[in-house]
Amino acid sequence: MDISSLIALFGEQAGTALTLTEGGTLALAFDNDLTLNLEHDASQDVLHLYAIVGQEPADHPTRASFYRQLLTANVFGHDTGGATLGVDDLSGEVLLTWRLPLAGAEVSMLRDAVQSMVATAASWRDRLAAPVEAAASGSDALSSQRFISPMSSFDFRA
Repeated sequence: MDISSLIALFGEQAGTALTLTEGGTLALAFDNDLTLNLEHDASQDVLHLYAIVGQEPADHPTRASFYRQLLTANVFGHDTGGATLGVDDLSGEVLLTWRLPLAGAEVSMLRDAVQSMVATAASWRDRLAAPVEAAASGSDALSSQRFISPMSSFDFRA
């Protein structure tokens, strides 16, 4: 399905007409004051979904734990719903990003990605608004629980 049809059908299901701008972008504003941006990359045939969830800290002492929190969350996508956290080098904004390959994409895939991104972005926006030390200690507790392998009972043999 081409990107224009995908966006139009997504909008139809959401009850509002949607189209990409000539530049291939679309901003979706949600009730929780979150804006999810969609950007078509024709050269790679993907749709980038991204939201600004915070700002990197200006003070040097908290930067290490701030970046550790982001990097820890990115490991296997466990704390990001499969998305990726990164920092825009020019603005210092923290972005939550998702890349949706368009080959074989269906409206349900876009809808699921949008719903997941909105929920995850809202959560990260709240986490990053909290003091870094408190958020980092909460993240470590969550992360340690997520690395228990569900396959630990399997016996692999060559």
